[in-house]
Amino acid sequence: AHLVLLREIGDWSAFYLLGLPSLGQGVDGMAQGLRRLLAELGATRVFCIGNSVGGHGALRYGLELEAEAVLAFGAITDLGASVQGQDRIAEIQASQPRLATDLRPLYAAAARRPRVTLCYGERQIADRAAAERMRDIPGITLLPAEGVARHDVIRWAMAEGRFLPMVERQGRDARLQRAQQRDQRGGAVREDKADRACGV
Repeated sequence: AHLVLLREIGDWSAFYLLGLPSLGQGVDGMAQGLRRLLAELGATRVFCIGNSVGGHGALRYGLELEAEAVLAFGAITDLGASVQGQDRIAEIQASQPRLATDLRPLYAAAARRPRVTLCYGERQIADRAAAERMRDIPGITLLPAEGVARHDVIRWAMAEGRFLPMVERQGRDARLQRAQQRDQRGGAVREDKADRACGV
């Protein structure tokens, strides 16, 4: 297994949409750079995890790379509705005029999309709205952190000991899905209770 950590450097994030110098410029360039890197590593399965603006990046590149699953915490799903970094959003749109900044229509129209878990603070109004607008898209699961009002819900998940089980569940769910596809002509596939007991 390999772990690829992406981090933007600077005062304001560009939601990973301007690309990174080591991978390529813009969404297309960065997606191509990531595909090359994954090929060099010999990766056959891809999972994406992100927090806040990184959640937007994980969702975007999860779709571009045809990842098996995306786990996003407090993700911004529509840059047009974001109150953060409007100058950078204008820069992104100027450099890539045809780039869609709303993830909902991209996911709704995708012929193949990753399984997505959107975790957010139940009492964090903006994050809840960003997740709930994706609710009706097949393969997307909402995971509200009950009673949590903070945006950095990933820190809460780590402090509560829930982060690693959530990550591990992504792989278990993928194995279950592949088993179901293999056996769809045969008998039923049993799902272990542990696979369903990872809620926030």
